Amino acid sequence: MRLTNLVASGDLCQPLDLERLRELGDRYRYDTTRYHGGYVLLARCKATVYRSGKYIFSGLKDPEHVDETWTEFLDLLAPYIDTNRAQAPAIRNMVLLEDLGRPIDLERVCLAARDRAEYEPEQFPGLVYALPKGKALLFSTGKVIITGVTSWGEAEAALTQLRTDL
Repeated sequence: MRLTNLVASGDLCQPLDLERLRELGDRYRYDTTRYHGGYVLLARCKATVYRSGKYIFSGLKDPEHVDETWTEFLDLLAPYIDTNRAQAPAIRNMVLLEDLGRPIDLERVCLAARDRAEYEPEQFPGLVYALPKGKALLFSTGKVIITGVTSWGEAEAALTQLRTDL
């Protein structure tokens, strides 16, 4: 399984002056005509920040990078906030790609697991399959996208369940 995106979020527990963050220069994007949040460009991902102090890291490729990204983020924001009040991020979603190495008969899967499967080939070429934790998008090519999990353990359990069900 290959992790393609990880989203983590948290709260700085204090308001943030998004205009003042322009002092960060090229590492910051803020355009109120496009979006009400600002973007801080970090080494491994992008952080979206809001006036409320809430933030979201998106684009990480490894759960092990969350802590170092958090440290980098805090170091950048230290002149603008009380870092002691800030809460570390929690992983909210992981998106993983797997290739089962064989074609999948989506019609058969849909009929066999009607209560857990949604398949509208006229609207989307994949089948949405509900798992105990997360969802899987199944494609006839054998490719699978697992989303809605928050750890490698949950991802592995989802894939094991999927292999058992198919």
